[in-house]
Amino acid sequence: MKTFTMVLAVLGVVAMNMTGCGERAGLLESAAVKRSPQMVTHPGPVALQKIIPVSQLITADSGGTVKLSYDNGQIQRHFTIDASLVFAPHAVDRDIVVTMSLDDSLLVLNFIPAMAFNIPAQLQVKAAGLSLSATAASGAYKLFWYNPLTSTWVEMPAQSISVAPAAGSLECINGTIPHFSQYGFGRIFDIITDSLSLLPPVTVHH
Repeated sequence: MKTFTMVLAVLGVVAMNMTGCGERAGLLESAAVKRSPQMVTHPGPVALQKIIPVSQLITADSGGTVKLSYDNGQIQRHFTIDASLVFAPHAVDRDIVVTMSLDDSLLVLNFIPAMAFNIPAQLQVKAAGLSLSATAASGAYKLFWYNPLTSTWVEMPAQSISVAPAAGSLECINGTIPHFSQYGFGRIFDIITDSLSLLPPVTVHH
């Protein structure tokens, strides 16, 4: 009975949000747009292996690829990532040295120097050993870039982002990178799925 009551309470909150009207509804819709994603985290702090930034020359005529591979060297909380950023020919106006680094605690990649591209670069990522939600829908995880002017994470398109929560793995294929900033992976909290996952299992009495 308690479980049933809790489920009704959660659904009641959802119903209230869905049935709001006028000015209240507008505020709810605005709040939904501005919700911050829950960013994916590493399984633990950097231990045996230090994260070292990588740099690569990208030419205006030929483009190029920046690659970063990292293994934290741990046994209990093993984490690995392979990331590459691919530039097409003429994506940049001049030859530049691009540097890519990985955040110490989040699945976030940092790119410098600050600039925009003629043709968006394509981000490929394979990571394993992550802390992922077992209840999140398969399409819940997205690519985001951090806008420092508004202090918000903004969703960016990708050809596909697939996750396997049990293995803690995430793969991104052709994430769109039109300019340099911080780019990371996360999901928007789902009030129904995530709230119901916190409830105890239902016991059926015969």
